[in-house]
Amino acid sequence: GYVRDLLFFGITDLFYYVSGDGEKDLRKHVFNYISKSIKKLDAKGSAYFSLTLFGHSAGSVIAHDFLYHLFSDKEHKSEQGQLLDEMDSLRAMIGEGRLRIRRLYTFGSPISLLVLRATSLVEKFRKGELFIPHNIGLMLGDNLSTQRWVNFWSRHDLASYPVEFLYTKKKGLIED
Repeated sequence: GYVRDLLFFGITDLFYYVSGDGEKDLRKHVFNYISKSIKKLDAKGSAYFSLTLFGHSAGSVIAHDFLYHLFSDKEHKSEQGQLLDEMDSLRAMIGEGRLRIRRLYTFGSPISLLVLRATSLVEKFRKGELFIPHNIGLMLGDNLSTQRWVNFWSRHDLASYPVEFLYTKKKGLIED
């Protein structure tokens, strides 16, 4: 009863997101929504944006993926069509210094657990390599204080894990 209900109602969104179709559909929807919202606010093409993102559970994974796709040097896949255009538009704003991430707050995040979803990530950690905060837009020297990503987690929450250990230590940019 209880465990079955918890698994079905509590984490089905997470299972959907880590599936190929779910990840593709949710990324397209969320990434396009954020991009179009920023473009709408930037009608004249000259505004500056300092984003603060909040993510709970699977939403924290989507927020993290969004930042990674924006700020990392990773190549976009050409089959993503409109999503590719939207992300390139935001990346251009970053290049112009008009878009940055101010803060990321995650609550009950399974990001650490989901490192196991891709062989490339497992291999990276097996080699002792860590993620770089700059690849999700967290950097020193941009006139913002430390603790840019605060991850709230509890050992009593089965889907909630610390994240700080996944990243290189950069003067407290990330705090569990």
